[in-house]
Amino acid sequence: FPSHDNGTTNKMEGVAWNDKLAGTILLWENEYGDLYVVNGHHRVMAAKENNIQTLDAKILKGITAEEARAEGAILNIAEGSADAFDTAKFMRDTNSTLEDLTKLGVPPKSKIARDGANLAKLEDGLFYMTATKQIPYERAATPGILPSSPIMVH
Repeated sequence: FPSHDNGTTNKMEGVAWNDKLAGTILLWENEYGDLYVVNGHHRVMAAKENNIQTLDAKILKGITAEEARAEGAILNIAEGSADAFDTAKFMRDTNSTLEDLTKLGVPPKSKIARDGANLAKLEDGLFYMTATKQIPYERAATPGILPSSPIMVH
Protein backbone atom coordinates (compact mmCIF):
# COMPACT_ATOMS: atom_id res chain seq x y z
CA PHE A 1 0.00 0.00 0.00
CA PRO A 2 1.24 3.54 -0.65
CA SER A 3 2.01 5.35 2.59
CA HIS A 4 1.03 8.74 3.95
CA ASP A 5 3.37 11.35 5.43
CA ASN A 6 2.71 9.97 8.92
CA GLY A 7 4.03 6.52 7.94
CA THR A 8 0.68 4.75 7.74
CA THR A 9 -0.65 3.12 4.60
CA ASN A 10 -3.90 3.98 2.87
CA LYS A 11 -5.35 0.47 3.07
CA MET A 12 -8.63 1.85 4.49
CA GLU A 13 -8.98 4.66 1.96
CA GLY A 14 -12.42 4.68 0.37
CA VAL A 15 -13.82 2.06 2.78
CA ALA A 16 -17.32 2.77 4.06
CA TRP A 17 -17.44 3.46 7.80
CA ASN A 18 -19.03 0.78 9.99
CA ASP A 19 -19.38 1.58 13.72
CA LYS A 20 -19.71 -2.13 14.53
CA LEU A 21 -16.25 -2.84 13.10
CA ALA A 22 -14.48 0.23 14.47
CA GLY A 23 -13.47 -1.33 17.78
CA THR A 24 -11.47 0.56 20.36
CA ILE A 25 -8.41 2.58 19.47
CA LEU A 26 -5.45 2.81 21.83
CA LEU A 27 -4.11 6.25 22.76
CA TRP A 28 -1.13 7.31 24.85
CA GLU A 29 -1.25 10.46 26.95
CA ASN A 30 2.13 12.04 27.61
CA GLU A 31 3.05 14.04 30.69
CA TYR A 32 1.73 17.25 29.07
CA GLY A 33 -1.70 15.80 28.30
CA ASP A 34 -1.07 15.37 24.56
CA LEU A 35 -2.71 12.30 23.03
CA TYR A 36 -1.06 10.03 20.44
CA VAL A 37 -2.57 7.06 18.59
CA VAL A 38 -0.58 3.88 19.30
CA ASN A 39 -3.07 1.41 17.81
CA GLY A 40 -5.82 2.29 15.36
CA HIS A 41 -4.11 4.75 13.01
CA HIS A 42 -6.04 3.44 9.99
CA ARG A 43 -9.35 3.61 11.82
CA VAL A 44 -8.66 7.20 12.86
CA MET A 45 -7.86 8.10 9.25
CA ALA A 46 -11.04 6.34 8.03
CA ALA A 47 -13.09 8.13 10.70
CA LYS A 48 -11.72 11.49 9.53
CA GLU A 49 -12.50 10.62 5.90
CA ASN A 50 -16.07 9.75 6.88
CA ASN A 51 -16.56 12.78 9.18
CA ILE A 52 -16.96 10.58 12.27
CA GLN A 53 -16.58 12.76 15.35
CA THR A 54 -16.10 10.20 18.14
CA LEU A 55 -14.38 6.84 18.55
CA ASP A 56 -14.14 4.46 21.46
CA ALA A 57 -10.67 4.72 22.95
CA LYS A 58 -8.55 3.36 25.76
CA ILE A 59 -5.99 5.84 27.06
CA LEU A 60 -2.62 4.70 28.38
CA LYS A 61 -1.30 7.02 31.10
CA GLY A 62 1.79 7.03 33.27
CA ILE A 63 4.02 5.10 30.85
CA THR A 64 6.77 6.13 28.47
CA ALA A 65 6.38 6.59 24.71
CA GLU A 66 8.45 3.43 24.21
CA GLU A 67 6.15 1.43 26.50
CA ALA A 68 3.08 2.79 24.70
CA ARG A 69 4.59 1.92 21.29
CA ALA A 70 5.26 -1.62 22.54
CA GLU A 71 1.62 -1.92 23.72
CA GLY A 72 0.40 -0.89 20.27
CA ALA A 73 2.85 -3.18 18.52
CA ILE A 74 1.92 -6.31 20.45
CA LEU A 75 -1.76 -5.60 19.77
CA ASN A 76 -1.04 -5.35 16.04
CA ILE A 77 1.02 -8.55 16.16
CA ALA A 78 -1.69 -10.43 18.06
CA GLU A 79 -4.44 -9.11 15.76
CA GLY A 80 -2.50 -10.19 12.67
CA SER A 81 -2.21 -6.65 11.31
CA ALA A 82 1.56 -6.45 11.80
CA ASP A 83 4.21 -7.88 9.54
CA ALA A 84 7.50 -9.59 10.32
CA PHE A 85 9.34 -6.25 10.44
CA ASP A 86 6.87 -4.90 13.00
CA THR A 87 7.41 -8.07 15.02
CA ALA A 88 11.19 -7.80 14.71
CA LYS A 89 11.16 -4.13 15.70
CA PHE A 90 9.01 -4.95 18.75
CA MET A 91 11.41 -7.75 19.70
CA ARG A 92 14.45 -5.52 19.28
CA ASP A 93 12.89 -2.58 21.15
CA THR A 94 11.77 -4.73 24.09
CA ASN A 95 14.62 -7.28 24.05
CA SER A 96 11.98 -9.98 23.60
CA THR A 97 12.51 -13.54 22.47
CA LEU A 98 10.23 -15.93 20.62
CA GLU A 99 9.39 -17.42 24.01
CA ASP A 100 8.35 -13.96 25.25
CA LEU A 101 6.03 -13.55 22.25
CA THR A 102 4.50 -16.92 23.02
CA LYS A 103 3.77 -15.79 26.59
CA LEU A 104 2.00 -12.75 25.10
CA GLY A 105 -0.25 -15.02 23.04
CA VAL A 106 1.54 -15.04 19.68
CA PRO A 107 1.72 -18.56 18.20
CA PRO A 108 5.46 -19.41 18.05
CA LYS A 109 5.13 -21.42 14.83
CA SER A 110 3.35 -18.62 12.94
CA LYS A 111 5.27 -17.18 10.01
CA ILE A 112 5.16 -13.69 11.49
CA ALA A 113 6.71 -14.91 14.76
CA ARG A 114 9.39 -17.07 13.11
CA ASP A 115 10.36 -14.47 10.51
CA GLY A 116 10.21 -11.66 13.06
CA ALA A 117 12.49 -13.56 15.42
CA ASN A 118 14.98 -14.23 12.61
CA LEU A 119 14.95 -10.59 11.47
CA ALA A 120 15.32 -9.35 15.07
CA LYS A 121 18.62 -11.23 15.35
CA LEU A 122 20.21 -9.41 12.40
CA GLU A 123 23.00 -6.93 12.93
CA ASP A 124 21.67 -3.34 12.90
CA GLY A 125 23.06 -2.47 9.46
CA LEU A 126 21.65 -5.61 7.88
CA PHE A 127 18.30 -5.05 9.59
CA TYR A 128 18.17 -1.52 8.16
CA MET A 129 19.19 -2.73 4.70
CA THR A 130 16.42 -5.34 4.79
CA ALA A 131 13.83 -2.85 6.07
CA THR A 132 14.73 -0.47 3.21
CA LYS A 133 14.58 -3.32 0.68
CA GLN A 134 18.29 -3.29 -0.13
CA ILE A 135 18.39 -6.96 0.90
CA PRO A 136 15.49 -9.24 -0.11
CA TYR A 137 13.18 -10.01 2.81
CA GLU A 138 13.12 -13.76 2.05
CA ARG A 139 16.91 -13.90 2.24
CA ALA A 140 17.10 -11.94 5.49
CA ALA A 141 14.35 -13.94 7.21
CA THR A 142 16.00 -17.29 6.44
CA PRO A 143 18.11 -18.45 9.40
CA GLY A 144 21.83 -18.70 8.71
CA ILE A 145 21.83 -16.83 5.39
CA LEU A 146 22.90 -13.48 6.83
CA PRO A 147 25.11 -13.10 9.90
CA SER A 148 23.40 -12.18 13.14
CA SER A 149 26.56 -11.01 14.86
CA PRO A 150 27.97 -7.53 14.26
CA ILE A 151 29.88 -7.20 10.99
CA MET A 152 31.24 -4.38 8.88
CA VAL A 153 28.77 -3.48 6.12
CA HIS A 154 30.19 -1.64 3.09
